[in-house]
Amino acid sequence: MAEQKKTLTECEEKFLEALAGEAKGDFHKAKSLAGYSPNTSLKKIVNSLESEIMEVTKNLLVSYGVKAAHTYNDVLEDKAGMNAREKINTASQILDRIGLVKKEAVEVEVKGATVVLLPPKETVDMDNLL
Repeated sequence: MAEQKKTLTECEEKFLEALAGEAKGDFHKAKSLAGYSPNTSLKKIVNSLESEIMEVTKNLLVSYGVKAAHTYNDVLEDKAGMNAREKINTASQILDRIGLVKKEAVEVEVKGATVVLLPPKETVDMDNLL
C-alpha cells in the first residue's frame, strides 16, 4: 500500500526549506525564518515534522555525495593539500551514510564434513573409583 504524503502548512514548508538552507540545521533559526510565533513550541514542530526532517537530511547528504566522490579524485591527483586524510575520512563517512560503500562479503566455503561417532557414555561408580 502506498504511503500517503502529509500535507504541510506554509510555515512547515518554510521551516524545512530554512533548515536545509539559510539556517544550516539550526532549528531555532529555521523556526524564526519560517515565521512561527516565538510562543510556538519547537519540540511540537520537530515532532510533527520528524519524517520530513529525516528526508531533508537524507537529501542534503545525497547532494554532498558527488562532492565526496570528487574528494577521492583530488587526493589521487594530489590536490587535497595537507588535510588529505581528514578529507578522505569525511568523504568516506558521507558516502557510507548515503549507501555508496565498499560492500564487504564474507565467503564461507565448506568442503566435505567430518562426522565423529563416539561410543555411548558409561556410568562411573565414584565410590569404587580407586
